[in-house]
Amino acid sequence: MDWSGFAVYALPWMPASARLVGRAREMTNMLGCYLRVVTDNPAAAAAHGADEVLTAAVASADRLAAWTRTAAPEVWLFPDNRAVAPVAGRLAGLLGAPIQEGLVSVDLDLNDRSLLMRLETFGGRQLEEWAAIPEARPQIVLVRTDRLADPIPEAREPEVSALP
Repeated sequence: MDWSGFAVYALPWMPASARLVGRAREMTNMLGCYLRVVTDNPAAAAAHGADEVLTAAVASADRLAAWTRTAAPEVWLFPDNRAVAPVAGRLAGLLGAPIQEGLVSVDLDLNDRSLLMRLETFGGRQLEEWAAIPEARPQIVLVRTDRLADPIPEAREPEVSALP
C-alpha cells in the first residue's frame, strides 16, 4: 500500500483543534504531502491548512478504519482526551497499527518519515523521546494539544466531502 499524507481527528472542533491541525500542516509542508481533517467545522479546518475536509457529526473507529484503508494516510493525529482516546484505540486495533498517547510534542525524522515523539514521565520531571517504527503505517498518536504552540493560520481552499 502507498501510505502518504496526514489525517487529523478534530471532532468536535474546539479551539485546541487549531493547534493540532496547525502542527500537522507544518509537518505536511516539510514532507510535501496532503493534510486531511475529519471535523464538523470545515471553515475552521480550511483556515488552518486542511487540503481536504471530511465532514461528520460523529465518526466511529469503524468508519475511520474503512476510510483509512482506501485513503492510506501515513499518520493519524488525535487530541489526547478521554472522549477521543477510545476511538483512536479502536482504530489502531482495527488496523493493527501502533499507537502512542500522552505526547507533549511530535516531530518528523525526514530520513525515513517516522515520527519523533516526546512524552513526560515521572510527573513531568523527565522528558522521554521515542521514534516510531518507520515500516509501521499508519502511525497513530494522541497529542496533548495544550502543549502545542498556537498555529500560524495557513488558509486553503480544501476539497470538502462527507466522511464515508
